[in-house]
Amino acid sequence: MPTSSDMRVLVVAQQKGGVGKTTLSKMLAVYASREDLGNKRVLLIDLDYQASLSKLVLQMDYSPEKGTLPPVHPEYDEAKDPDWNGRSSSADIFFEGNCVPYPVTHPYPVDKLMILPAHKAKLQEVEEQDRTRLRERVHNRLFEFLSLEEVRASFDLVIIDTGPKESPLVRTALRAATHLIVPLTLETQCIDGLAEMLELWQMERRTRSSNRQLILAGLVINRYDARYSIHQAYLSQLSNDPAISPLLASTVLPQRASVAERDSRAAIPGTLFDLPKSQDIRDKAIELCADIFGKVYPDEAAWFKKLQPDRKYVSIVERQLAEDSLAEPATAHQEDGPR
Repeated sequence: MPTSSDMRVLVVAQQKGGVGKTTLSKMLAVYASREDLGNKRVLLIDLDYQASLSKLVLQMDYSPEKGTLPPVHPEYDEAKDPDWNGRSSSADIFFEGNCVPYPVTHPYPVDKLMILPAHKAKLQEVEEQDRTRLRERVHNRLFEFLSLEEVRASFDLVIIDTGPKESPLVRTALRAATHLIVPLTLETQCIDGLAEMLELWQMERRTRSSNRQLILAGLVINRYDARYSIHQAYLSQLSNDPAISPLLASTVLPQRASVAERDSRAAIPGTLFDLPKSQDIRDKAIELCADIFGKVYPDEAAWFKKLQPDRKYVSIVERQLAEDSLAEPATAHQEDGPR
């Protein structure tokens, strides 16, 4: 497997909500970290105080006073850490706190995948700091944190999920990023807001030196439905725009119920990559990830295009269902009436 020494920071951002940022962040992280696929050491950072990504990959806690917050860390030992309450979050990057990533538990544990989950109340407090004289500290702090030698030695890739608006947390993510992807749905509000998102990207690029440019790894068209004439019209418009078409990811993700179903804790299998080959969304997801990571790791682009999921990652429950299906005739013979 090719290796690369420099840590990459991939931000998933879009000012409009409901475009699939969180679903894409999770999909990219699982792909990048699985040993049969990207095989990278990946840190997820959830900077959206709605904590949607955190809820997908961890069993989060809830407080009436503070809202959604991380659970007690599985390695927390009160006797050894008397000054810590055992909870760690992405907001602790901006405060004096313990930044201790959690192992991801859903859709299943992946050895090389960790997360700094969201803490609603604390992330809101970070945004309040941005309105004070501490603005520069907020804007630069994530970049400083990800520049720490211990972080760079621990991870090959950081993927940051952001909230659905242009905010201080989005700006600090862009300042820390090496690469950016922007999900798009083919709806009027999203298309109209694309120029603002691209201007935000260009503004960040203008503040950087030539050897540290923020690379747009793709505008990802998501939830495309060919039955809708407006989707067809917008896809044609973007594909024929000389300023936009070079920025489009080569793979368009179609609207499929199986995408949303993967966010259920009871989903079998747990990822799009492990769906049957007969489902087109499986190959689309694999192609998109190979496309995105081929741009994040250009020296490894050809290698990513060859990757295919190992069937061992299909859940034990799915295999059990298959076994039950094979045994069904004998079982039915022993019972009275339908099951």
